[in-house]
Amino acid sequence: MISVASGGAFWGRWGMAATRYGVTDRLMDRLYFVTGGVVINWAVAESAMEKIVLIFFYQCGGHTIEKEIPRMYKRKVEFIKKCLKKLPMLKPYRKMGLKLIDGMNEVVEMRHTLIHGALSMYNPKTRKITFHRMDQDKVQFSWYTRRQLTAAHDRCIKLGSGMLSFCKTLADEFVNQD
Repeated sequence: MISVASGGAFWGRWGMAATRYGVTDRLMDRLYFVTGGVVINWAVAESAMEKIVLIFFYQCGGHTIEKEIPRMYKRKVEFIKKCLKKLPMLKPYRKMGLKLIDGMNEVVEMRHTLIHGALSMYNPKTRKITFHRMDQDKVQFSWYTRRQLTAAHDRCIKLGSGMLSFCKTLADEFVNQD
């Protein structure tokens, strides 16, 4: 295994001495591509989620479920799930909404690790990339293969598109009524 964090400075084409640690420029190119795709498409999906929360709260009776608009990710997820399950006017949208929220929950931790973690090790034999992140008073380590990272990238593209489409459908039904 090759430790990136313990070997000193990380220099090179991508700001790292990648080849010194066994992380090639090609692998770094792929990692940057995948991470960028996760970040950008997650932002699209979460932005749509924010709008869905507002639609549910103001237009669909969500204010009867929660007194305040949820701001944190976990609270938004729980709010959306409760609304989809309890509000009769949302019954036609329940299956799709829950599927999209479950999809976001499948990648939220990896996304969190990519954003808040640091590349710390690469094992060329197993092809696992290790990230570490400080979480309150402990260090958490997460290991991902290139295949897992690529799958998360592809999933985020679908989630971004799916959440936007779902949001538009809800807006057309409950907000844009001319």
